[in-house]
Amino acid sequence: MRDRAGHISWEGERFHRDGHALYLRGSSSYIEWEGDPALLVLLIDDTERQRATQALRRQALHDELTDLPNRHAAVARLAELTAPGHPGFALLSADLDRFQLVNESLGHEVGDALLQAV
Repeated sequence: MRDRAGHISWEGERFHRDGHALYLRGSSSYIEWEGDPALLVLLIDDTERQRATQALRRQALHDELTDLPNRHAAVARLAELTAPGHPGFALLSADLDRFQLVNESLGHEVGDALLQAV
């Protein structure tokens, strides 16, 4: 993005020459340095912050045990799918009847294993 003073800023994923991804933020501005025009360039490696943000987002939107999207993710996705102009869709819902009995009689470890298997 460039403003009227010639300042440009951007951010996004770039790739190192060895192939691994970096998330960089960059900024450049025309300045005067010791009486002469110069270009000031600033690059910030924001990879760790971006990874932490993505991990938190995933944690907020996925079930820890099954790694499936949770209720918050489902509600957000349904809002997208039911927006005006969006084509139709199908929704499948499943329920495990009397699942609480498994947890109560066999323990939560068995219940967790059953959920992961399903």
